[in-house]
Amino acid sequence: RSHDKKSMMFWPVAFILAFVAVPSLALTSACSGVSEALERVRWPPEEELQSLRHERKEAAGKALLPGAPDRTTDEPAWRAVRKELERSMGDVEVTGREVGEILEHRRRFLLSFDGELFVDEHHTDKAKHKPHYLFSTLLSMGPLPNFAALWDSGATGKQCDDVSLPCLVIAKSRGYAQRGILVPNPYFAHVQEWDRRSRRWGAPRNDDDTQNNSSKKPVVFWRGKVASHCDAGNKARVSALKLGLDRPDLFDVKWVTSFDWPDCPGQKKEEPETWVPEQGDFVDVANFSTYKFLLNLPGTMGGSYSRNANYIWPQGATVVFWRSAHVEFYYPALEACRTHVVMDETNAVAVTTFLGDHPSVVASLEREGAAVFRTFLCGACLERYWRLLIAKLRRSYRFDDAIDKAPNFRRALRHVADCSSLRRVRLAEGNWTQFYDDTQATPHGGHPCAYEKLPESHRLLRLCREATTSASPPRKRRRRKLLL
Repeated sequence: RSHDKKSMMFWPVAFILAFVAVPSLALTSACSGVSEALERVRWPPEEELQSLRHERKEAAGKALLPGAPDRTTDEPAWRAVRKELERSMGDVEVTGREVGEILEHRRRFLLSFDGELFVDEHHTDKAKHKPHYLFSTLLSMGPLPNFAALWDSGATGKQCDDVSLPCLVIAKSRGYAQRGILVPNPYFAHVQEWDRRSRRWGAPRNDDDTQNNSSKKPVVFWRGKVASHCDAGNKARVSALKLGLDRPDLFDVKWVTSFDWPDCPGQKKEEPETWVPEQGDFVDVANFSTYKFLLNLPGTMGGSYSRNANYIWPQGATVVFWRSAHVEFYYPALEACRTHVVMDETNAVAVTTFLGDHPSVVASLEREGAAVFRTFLCGACLERYWRLLIAKLRRSYRFDDAIDKAPNFRRALRHVADCSSLRRVRLAEGNWTQFYDDTQATPHGGHPCAYEKLPESHRLLRLCREATTSASPPRKRRRRKLLL
């Protein structure tokens, strides 16, 4: 299989010396020649990304040999992430109407204007914690440039499927080709608080800042819940729990909080008669680093991302992904057998046994996993990605002209359904750490932000009212479809 060096951060020397079996390794998967068990289960996002890159090069008439240098100014670690971000935006044909059409979707729009963040009073799930955490991430980064976009508050990205406007998604359950622009999931929340919390968990600051391997438990560890939805995520969780029951010497995989048999034909009715999943004790995130191998399973909602991935990269352990097609914003920089390993029920025992017998592989994976955290998932890293994305949105959709210039923005504001329903989003008053409990993995309270009605003197409200009172209503035209 062709291997694209552009997605690499760097190759640890120890990893190469231990496993290069043939000179053609640069043209094959990183798993080639390492272990038959690792080669057996491929990682779908990695294969899809290579396919998309090949199609794009051919379409542009610029097909390159594998490993051809990418002459850009940014460092290699970010190159693949930036290129996928650009690909997902596509070639935009700017009409000048985009901002107005975004604002028509009052339940979905997000507007940054004059360094402040705005939504409509009727935006989706305003009382739930997910939008609060997403907004807290943006607000914690300080003033942002002007931009507008739609956003999908769900876990799968499917609400952006039928809209041609810029639409932000926290994950794509079906892979990169799914429509939408990837952004960090909301469970990092406030970027400075995220750094504080991850340091408490032992986030490695360099390649040597990891626990002594000899003190770690040599098993694959996971804690979580299983829901009744019949989807890839819950089915994967049941399979992993079965491994924990059959091979407790290799897998400490147990459910906490809740367990429901997925309502799938042949599973809910038959399997409970033969085995019962084991419930485990709650394990604080700060203690995840006592395990050698940390498992990330697809989520319970549509088999997409799981917030658990946020918490395992900072641990300095070997990251294990269960085979899944879903993707997040930093996945283009990952490479199976270099940054993490991939397993499912067909190779899990063999992979775990192999890792237990090859400490040099484990040491290399730990170093690379730590580098993933330091490069993409630290607080400053999250802010870097958001600002990169916003800059590209502004260039692609000419927001410097459509929003920054008052006459053009005023025309766009004619599409606001009700100026009085505009709300400014701000961080709630008080010490922001009150929204976290250091003994828990997830920010609690659920409402770190406040939605504030605009005073009559506010510039955005004045522009909106000028637009809706001094001009004739915009001509009705077919609205761009958005799946709600």
